[in-house]
Amino acid sequence: MKRFFITILLISLFCLGGCGKKEFLQPVISRDIYMTGGSLSFSYDDITKTALIGGNNEVIQYYQTDIAKGWNEEGNRIGIQIIVPKGVKDVGSGTAELNGKEYLSKDYIKKINDMYYALFQPIIKENDKELTLKIIWQEGCKEQQYNIKIMEGTILMPHP
Repeated sequence: MKRFFITILLISLFCLGGCGKKEFLQPVISRDIYMTGGSLSFSYDDITKTALIGGNNEVIQYYQTDIAKGWNEEGNRIGIQIIVPKGVKDVGSGTAELNGKEYLSKDYIKKINDMYYALFQPIIKENDKELTLKIIWQEGCKEQQYNIKIMEGTILMPHP
């Protein structure tokens, strides 16, 4: 009887931890190739999965609306990208969430030089300088989470 309960407990713990979900190595987040936001300091802590952007008196650039880039509103933007992990077979089935806003893969997956990237260029606001990015690389795989923090002392360029 004791073995039965231990077996049930182990199966329950296994299933709660992502039973049947494929897990990929979590890639490193970096600045986008366009350097959206301007010349900003950047570091990434692989342990906490946190990107630190900006610093004392560094300025995040202001951008106008640009429909071609998918920017439906103007504001101060930063650009980040993540190389899609090896083993992802269906980049079109993934989803992402950035600070509560949901995205389909067609909104953020870009192919650059025969490599697939997740590209995000969110607006940064004075009262919202910590962002959470959650990505499911393809349907049926485990969610990965990144934190993005705009460092204290970073300035948002005023609207021209």
